[in-house]
Order: sequence, then C-alpha cells, then structure tokens
Amino acid sequence: ALTPPPDLSVSGRPLANLSLAANYLAGGTAVAGYHAINLALHLACAWLIFGAVRRAAIFVGASATAVPLAASTALIWALHPLATAAVTYVMQRTELLVSCGALATVYAFVRSVAANQSPARRRGWMAVAVLTCAAAMAAKEVAVVIPLLVLLVDRTLHRESTLMEQLIRRRAFYAALAATWLILGALLALSPGRGASAGVASGMAWTDYALNQVAGIATYLGLSIWPTPLIFDRGDSLLPLGAATVAGGGLLLSIVFGSVWAWRRWPLVAAMLLWFLLLLAPSSSVVPIATQILGEHRLYLALLGLVFLATATALRLLGPRRLVLASCALALPLLLLTVRRNRDFATLESIWADTANKAPTNARAHYNLGLASEVAGKTDQAIAAYQACVLLSPQHADAHAHLARLLQRTGRHREAIPHFEAAVRAKPDCALHNEAAVSLLMSGDAPAAVTHFAASLQLNDAQPLVHYNLGLALQRAGKYAEALAHFESTIRLSPGDSDAQRAAARLREFLRQ
Repeated sequence: ALTPPPDLSVSGRPLANLSLAANYLAGGTAVAGYHAINLALHLACAWLIFGAVRRAAIFVGASATAVPLAASTALIWALHPLATAAVTYVMQRTELLVSCGALATVYAFVRSVAANQSPARRRGWMAVAVLTCAAAMAAKEVAVVIPLLVLLVDRTLHRESTLMEQLIRRRAFYAALAATWLILGALLALSPGRGASAGVASGMAWTDYALNQVAGIATYLGLSIWPTPLIFDRGDSLLPLGAATVAGGGLLLSIVFGSVWAWRRWPLVAAMLLWFLLLLAPSSSVVPIATQILGEHRLYLALLGLVFLATATALRLLGPRRLVLASCALALPLLLLTVRRNRDFATLESIWADTANKAPTNARAHYNLGLASEVAGKTDQAIAAYQACVLLSPQHADAHAHLARLLQRTGRHREAIPHFEAAVRAKPDCALHNEAAVSLLMSGDAPAAVTHFAASLQLNDAQPLVHYNLGLALQRAGKYAEALAHFESTIRLSPGDSDAQRAAARLREFLRQ
C-alpha cells in the first residue's frame, strides 16, 4: 500500500494509495466507503478553514467579526459546485489529502503565533505544522507550495517585520518546512511513474502548455464566479492560441502586478490573489500535464483565496450581521447547483454523456461514453459514441476496435471492416487481425480474409483457431493444399478439435479424387 506501482494516478503518492487501500480493506469496491472518506476530508478542510480564518482574525484584533467571517468563508467554499470534481470523483482523493494537509499546516502555524502561549505550546504547534506538511508531500506534488503558503500567511499577519526578519526569527521552523521538500524529491526519484502523462517526458512542449494555462486562468476565474458549464474532462488537446490567450495573459499580468501594487495598501487582497496563483502554479504553469490541459479539481484549494477575498470585502461593506445573511442566501443556490452537479456523477454513462455534450470536440469523452454505453447494453448509443470518437481522432485504435466489434456483433460486417483495418494499422494485434478476417470472410472477400489471418499468425503462430479459420478461408479461395496444411496445424496445436479433424479428412478425400 505504501509502494504503489509506476504509471498510476497514485504512483509516488503513498499516502493517497494507503487511504484507498484502507477503503478497499474495509469494503472492497463498494463505492459508499470511498465517497464517505472523500466527504469527510472535504468537511475537515472546511473546519480547518473556519479555524484558521477565525484565529487569524482574532490575531489581527478583529475578534468581533472573526466568527461571521470564518463561517461565511467556510460555508461558501464548502458548497461551491467547483468542489464536486475533487470530492465526488474518488481518484481526487489525492487533491483532498494535499488540501487537508496544507490547511492543517496553515492552521497549526496560525495557532503557533497566537499571543499568550508558552514556548512549549508554540513549539508544539509548529511541530504539528511540519508533520502535516510532510504528510501532504506524500499525497500530491502540489504540496510543494505549502511552505510558501505559510510564509505568505506569516507576512500577512506580521506586517511590522521584514521578510528577512521573519525568516531569521523562525529559521528553525522554516528550515524544517523546507526539509519536507526532500520527501517530495525522494518520492519523485524513487517512483518514476506518470512520465508519459506529466513533465518533459510527456512529449508536450512546455511553451505550448504554458500558453494554454494563461488562457485557462480566465476560464478558472470565470468558473469561480459563475460555475457553469462544469466539465468533468476538458480533454487533452491544446487550445488554439488567439484572443483567449491574449485576454488570459492580460488578466494574469493584472493579477500579478496588482498583487505587487496592493501589497502595501491592501495586503489582504494581495495575499489572497497570490494564494490563488501559488496553488495553481504546480499544475497550471510550465510543467506539462499532457493528459489534461485544464482541470476543475485544480481549483479546489485555490478557490479559497477568491472566496475569502469576497467575504472579507462583503464584511467591510455590509457588516457582520448582513454578511451572515448574504452568505446564507448565497449558500442555497450553491447547494442546489452542487446537488445538481452530483447527479451528473451518478453513473459512468451519465458523467460521460454530460461531458461529451458539453465538450463535443473531446474524443476521449466520446470514447468513454461508448465504453459506458456498451457495458450498459446500449449498443446503438455506444456505436454512435465510438463513431464520434474516431471522427475526431482517426488514429484512436481502441475506439476503432470497439466500434468494429459492435458492428460485427450486429451483423454489419461490411461496415466493420474499415474500422478493423484502421485499428490494426494503428496497433497491430493478433485478435484484431483475426476479427477483421472473420468480417471479411462473412462479407465474401476470402482473399482479403486470408491476408489478415496470415498477419495474425505472423504475430503469434500458436493460435489453433486462427489456423482453422485460415484453412476455411483458403479452402473458400480454392487453395486446397494450403488449407489442409493449416487444418493439420490446428490438429497439432489442439489434438481434440473435432471440427478441424473433420475438415482435414474431407479435404484429404477431395484431394485424392
């Protein structure tokens, strides 16, 4: 459980894998247990947000408004529909764990700097912060920014000191936090997984990816304010560079320079904008994640910066009582949207149908809808989904193969043939060659069937069924001696095959006449 194999979503993330293993030990693949833990982690994150914001407000002398501000922030963040992608999708346990670790680290730090504490208690909270930061490093790579988040909170709470003074004053604590990076480095070094999906080995140019992330910032900000449409999988295709990139670049520069400019006059505004950017930086900057250009789950903890900024501004404009009323009024539509979004996740078929509908150019969504529909026994819907996939991605071997098999199963052999041939061109496979040959044989094209049966045997000569089928095709093509040789090969590989024995006997009798 602590050493997951490579090339999985949990590779190099032992804490996430351990938690899933515990779920499996307790309830196998019953989904309820996995959802229960994900929801519990989400609620723990909301509680930590409430605690950290309340303690920070008390620290800066805003005790009277601490609870309304903290409660409003935690409530709106917890109910926001954007959280669905991280909470309801089981594999985003990684995002929940790293977020919980980050928030626990910040909370423990805020407790450590509270006034009227004994040195031992202060050191105890700092030790908790270091331990939770270390745990987060074993959950997901985005944990790399946690020490910077703590420093950001420290600078926001202690405006009277310079950065260097703070680092010197708490040098042992920050050294310990920085040391947790060694854990992340060791995990990355010892678990060389996901190379095909992330990093320079993914084959995607970092410049292309970065330009797409610049455009994505505008999308993320828009979804934070108006969470629709929410799309489970936005695909792995790079976005066309154009107006969206220019607009996103202008917005990103505005946020960065605005944060720098606001740092002296409105430090809270600057800190929350930087919180948003810091948490997006590991996955939405220059390190390519080729399997997913944009992902709503990346906003899970980053969203907190925007929500806190909004609630703090509302507190200033409305006062504590009206802030609570406004937050409760906003919570209801957020809750309804979240419930509605969860319905999309009810089944594999429903989530992929929703995704394919909202992202019609996403070939992967159509392919997965085809798989889900096929499992559900909806053959016509599966065929339509696979057809949409191969239209968008002509080299998608698996989609061609599934489509061909469904067409073959429904007796549409002539339609199946080009898809079998496309599949074997993209990914040569014994079974696919054999299935293509069967459709050709059923369509009356014995010579072409012979070619595919022979190609299957070239890949693996120890296939008695393929030898038998090739014998039938050769016999139909009038090549009797060659057909007999393959019937005999079938008998040699499978001595009990009565069909091959009868076919060989009949053919020998025919050849003797």
